[in-house]
Amino acid sequence: MKKMTRVFMLLAVICSYSNSLMAQWVQTNGPEGGEVFCLAAIDSTLFLGSESGVFFSTDNGASWNPTGLVNTIIISLVAKPADESGMNLFAGTYWGIYLSTDNGTSWSKVSFGLGDHNVYSLAVIDTNLFAGTEDGVFLSPTNGTYWIPVSTGLTNRSINTLTVVDTNFYAGTDEGLFVSTNSGTTWALTGLTGETVNAFAVIDTNLFVGTDTSGVLRSTDGGANWEIVSDPDMDKNIGTLAVNGTDLFVGTSNGFYLTPTNGTYWIPITAGLTNRVVHAFAVSDAYLFAGTSGGMFRSTDDGISWTEINVGLKTTVVSSLAASGDTLYAGSRGGIYRSNDTGNSWSSLLMG
Repeated sequence: MKKMTRVFMLLAVICSYSNSLMAQWVQTNGPEGGEVFCLAAIDSTLFLGSESGVFFSTDNGASWNPTGLVNTIIISLVAKPADESGMNLFAGTYWGIYLSTDNGTSWSKVSFGLGDHNVYSLAVIDTNLFAGTEDGVFLSPTNGTYWIPVSTGLTNRSINTLTVVDTNFYAGTDEGLFVSTNSGTTWALTGLTGETVNAFAVIDTNLFVGTDTSGVLRSTDGGANWEIVSDPDMDKNIGTLAVNGTDLFVGTSNGFYLTPTNGTYWIPITAGLTNRVVHAFAVSDAYLFAGTSGGMFRSTDDGISWTEINVGLKTTVVSSLAASGDTLYAGSRGGIYRSNDTGNSWSSLLMG
C-alpha cells in the first residue's frame, strides 16, 4: 500500500471568493464511503475510484451510486475516446485493469498480456493507452484487448508517474526519470539517476521533479542534466508539484514552498497551516487549496497565509482534489466532499 500516498490529483480550480463568508464544511445524511484515490469525468458523469470500487454521480455529486465494479480497490482511472464513438473508462487496481464501455454499468477485466500487476498510473497518447505498473510500462493500442510490454531501456520498472510533455513521454520510477520520444517503444534514462521520482511539473523549458530524499531538481535541457534547486532548509521528501503561471508550488511532509524564479529562491508559505503533511494541491490564479493530514486549507494571497476550513469535516485526511467546472471535490478517508463556493460550504457526498 506504500504507493497509495503517491496518488495525487493536481487540477486548476476556477472559483470566486467572498471575505464575508466564514469557511466551513457541512455534512449531509447518508451512508459513509471509503477512501477516495482518484476521479475522472465523462461528459456530465463524475466517477471516483475508492477502496470500495468505482462510484458514479450524474448530479454533480449530490448522490452517488455504485457501478458494476465494487469490492475492489481502485488506484487509477482514465477516460479514453472509443474507436467508434463514445468513451471508454479504465480502472487500474492492484490486480490489473478493468474496462467499462457503458459508463460503468458493466465491467470486464482487460489484462491479457498485463497480468495481475499493480496499475499505479494510466495515460493516453493519441489512440494508445499506457499503464504504469510495478513491473514497467505496458501499451494497449486496442482499448485494452491486449497489452504489450514497452519497457525496453527501463532499468528500473517500478513506475510511480507517467507524464506527457509535447512529444516526450516521461516515466518517474524508484531509481530515476526515463524518457521516450517514440510513444514508449524505447526508453532512455535521463541524467536523473538513483532518485525516487514522485511528481513532475513543467514551466516553459524547465522540467521539475519531486523526489523522496533530494527535494526538487530542475533540468533546462530536456532532462539530460539536472541540478538540485531546493533550499537547504526545505524538507527533502516532495509529494506534490503544481504550477500556476510561472510560479511553482511544492508540497512536502513539512508544508508548502513557492518559487517564482524556477528555483533560484524559495518562499515558505505555511502561515496558518496547522498541519503541514501535504497530500493534494489545487491552484487557480490567486486561490490555493491544500489537502493535508489535518484536513482542508485555503489561501487567497498566494500562500502567504492559510485558513483552516474543517468545520464539520468528519475525517480530516484529504488525499485528492479535483474540479469540474466551478465545483471542487475533496476525496478523504471518509468519502468525498463537494463545494460550490470555493470552500465556504461543503456537502458530504456519501456513496451507496
